Amino acid sequence: LHSQLQSGLVRATECVLPSMGYLLFLHYAFMESRDLAKIMVRFGACFLGMTMFLSGLEMSLSNLSAKASLTLVSVTSLSSHRYLGTLAVALYSFVVAGFAACCEPQLKALSSTVETTSQGEIRKDRLVLAVALGVGFGSSVGSCVLMSG
Repeated sequence: LHSQLQSGLVRATECVLPSMGYLLFLHYAFMESRDLAKIMVRFGACFLGMTMFLSGLEMSLSNLSAKASLTLVSVTSLSSHRYLGTLAVALYSFVVAGFAACCEPQLKALSSTVETTSQGEIRKDRLVLAVALGVGFGSSVGSCVLMSG
């Protein structure tokens, strides 16, 4: 548990601190309100939430996905139909990576911004689907390259 929390803390720091610095710069450069205490409480809540989210993700999904991947690769490497095994790994990679892209909060926020900025010309659901398909396809191709040696 300690190592997962430590890993979540490190990853949250990598995610939050650059954004925090940039937002603080924008806030002090362009906003009239300078309530530093309120800003720091909000960033603290963001940092705590990100740490807990990443730690929970590390403890649950990462281990499950790694075990499923290792099982799938070991079963397919023993199979007499190597191409069928490679196809199974590619399909697994496509589905997992595609769903992971769909669940990405930053992609959802970006797609909403793009839809608003384009005045509805680019719909957010289509953008998320296009990104998910691209990520899934890229993951599948990478899996096939790794499986083929």
